[in-house]
Amino acid sequence: AKSDLLDGLLTESGFRDAKNNTDEDYIQSGKQLLLRIRLVETVGNKDSGIPSVAAKEQSIALQRILQASVGPTDSQSTISVIWNLRDNVKYVQNLMNWLLDLIESFKNILNWTSPQKTYPIYFSLLAIWLITIIVPGRIIILVIGLYQFLAVLIPPPKSNTMSVKFQNLLSSIPNDDDIEEVYAAERKQFDEEKKRKLNDVVNNRKMDLCLTTLWKGTVQIKYSGSVGIVSNTGLTTSVDWTEVILFLQGTRLVWWLSEADLDLHNCKEPMGQLLLCGHTGLTQPSPIDVKQFVDDSRLIAVFGKDALAQQRKVTILCKDSSSKRSLCTLIDQVIKANGA
Repeated sequence: AKSDLLDGLLTESGFRDAKNNTDEDYIQSGKQLLLRIRLVETVGNKDSGIPSVAAKEQSIALQRILQASVGPTDSQSTISVIWNLRDNVKYVQNLMNWLLDLIESFKNILNWTSPQKTYPIYFSLLAIWLITIIVPGRIIILVIGLYQFLAVLIPPPKSNTMSVKFQNLLSSIPNDDDIEEVYAAERKQFDEEKKRKLNDVVNNRKMDLCLTTLWKGTVQIKYSGSVGIVSNTGLTTSVDWTEVILFLQGTRLVWWLSEADLDLHNCKEPMGQLLLCGHTGLTQPSPIDVKQFVDDSRLIAVFGKDALAQQRKVTILCKDSSSKRSLCTLIDQVIKANGA
């Protein structure tokens, strides 16, 4: 079909017939035209198939021209603003966060948060202050003015190292959030200790209102036999060490198991007591107790009468040696005052 068409077009009759026919039907009926098209790339690297930089720039420029000529519609512009609002808010928030961190770091560098970085700054300020006192102000102004004129003769530094060092200095100083996070555990422990001390003071004042005591404290106590209060349940007895709250009231040692037993609205009977009257006084603790606690620096042995006027001995283990000395001194004073 291709050869017949070419032969018909190349002959004079064929050329005349094609000339007389319209553009739509100049090809004779029953003839077909077969075209082979080859696309040739004119820009970029033909071997790699990757467009060149110039081609990319031309494509970007053409895209911008098309966007500028068409322009977004009102609906598209409103949706785009709303859609990008979240990103803009995040950007502003991050910017404010960075600015506040910078201000807090600058504040902390002056309040001895990092002493090894704070004292050079104060020494520098002190040196500048001394220079302004010793050197006249007109000379300092003259030197600054000459530097502005002679700056062209001074070779500029390769990089602005001072600003970089100052930025690194501020970045190394923790801000308030960092300090709060680092000292959170210590602050919690301090608050708990402060609360505990306040509760101890309140409880001690409450006990002073309820009981007039010469000495009070938490100790461990051991006694043989019965030194308890007579009650429906019998007499309390202890052969092992028991932690109690001990009071020295006048001429008796009395103790409760816990502070809850001393509540104003539900005060319980004492767990035990020892009367410092008659044949009473201080004695040496047993060798077994001394061996158990290495020495007798915290041990006190007191003998006196129990609730049934029977002679008993009580061994007390204080928290420290100073508590032992104060309790021993008061017991001696009570015994001497009563002529025991």
